[in-house]
Amino acid sequence: MANGDDRGKRGRWVGPDPGGGPGGPGTPRVRFNPWLTIPLMILVVLLFNGWLSRATTNDVTISKFFSIVNDGQIVGTVTISGTDVSGEYKDDSGNTVGFRATLPPNFQTQDLTQQLVDKGIPVQGG
Repeated sequence: MANGDDRGKRGRWVGPDPGGGPGGPGTPRVRFNPWLTIPLMILVVLLFNGWLSRATTNDVTISKFFSIVNDGQIVGTVTISGTDVSGEYKDDSGNTVGFRATLPPNFQTQDLTQQLVDKGIPVQGG
């Protein structure tokens, strides 16, 4: 076996280097930090939840919005901006559904606000 016959010998194991790695012994390794990981995971969950809640809003016509108001199906606060009105209503099967209706150009939002207040619906904006 002294003639260079190393069939029975094993070389160094090929795999991840548990030592210093390719950077050398002075290069610091990246370590798992739970105090950084936990807030990052919470942030990802909150962003994903916000994205999902916006995805469940249905666009309705302004006439459908007025029929929802007249039928008393509005749940919670209605938000009025210069271009649209949004909120939640109970559909025919009792599920709470988010809605958004685009207001026509030059629509007088103060009239809509007064109509909603007269029906006892809380209003934000407008």
